[in-house]
Amino acid sequence: SPYASLVLVCSSIESWIKKEENDKAITIECKKLQNRQLQSWIVARGRSYKKKITDAASKVLVEDTGNDLNLLDNQILKLATYVGDNETINEDDVVEIIFDVKKRSVFELTDAMADKDIVKALRTLDKLITLGEELTKIIFLLAWQLKRIWTAKRIVTDYGTGSQETITRLQTELKVNHYYMQKFLRQVERFTENDLQTKYGFLTEADVKIKTSSIDPRIVVECLLIKLCK
Repeated sequence: SPYASLVLVCSSIESWIKKEENDKAITIECKKLQNRQLQSWIVARGRSYKKKITDAASKVLVEDTGNDLNLLDNQILKLATYVGDNETINEDDVVEIIFDVKKRSVFELTDAMADKDIVKALRTLDKLITLGEELTKIIFLLAWQLKRIWTAKRIVTDYGTGSQETITRLQTELKVNHYYMQKFLRQVERFTENDLQTKYGFLTEADVKIKTSSIDPRIVVECLLIKLCK
């Protein structure tokens, strides 16, 4: 029929398809978006929900969700709903919404660090791996939590432990849920700034080692947890 069009969707372009190309038949290759292209798509999609998504937030979304556009769109919609009237979606919003169960496990890991409990730390690592978490993301989540504790420590130093100003700033600047507030403050009290600086260095070192060496990534992370718990 001169008015009908046949559309073939293929996972790869076979040689016979190329041979069929003429003035009435064409092939269009639709490659999956990668890296910066994907981050640009996320930012553009955020604008369709009237939200500005920061570069750091888009990077975390890509690292966690991959290049499944339907899944990413669902996550962006969820984030847009979560931030409400706020115009910007940032890195903390993404971690708060997407990493809920994993984030609780990271609380357990930071508790294990404070307690110097290597057995608990390794057991929690097993739990995160069972949940399907990648080892590089576990390091990311630990670094994220330590940065938050570090920032909170400075807030507590300036305004006092348990003061209303401290609580307000932790809720607004770090978005600490009231349910976790007391537990979070206990963690803040148990680390010195020197501790945090040293441990953050260990995390950076392990992240580089996983990405550049041939050592089994799990061994790298297990050795990291042993260092963090000393």
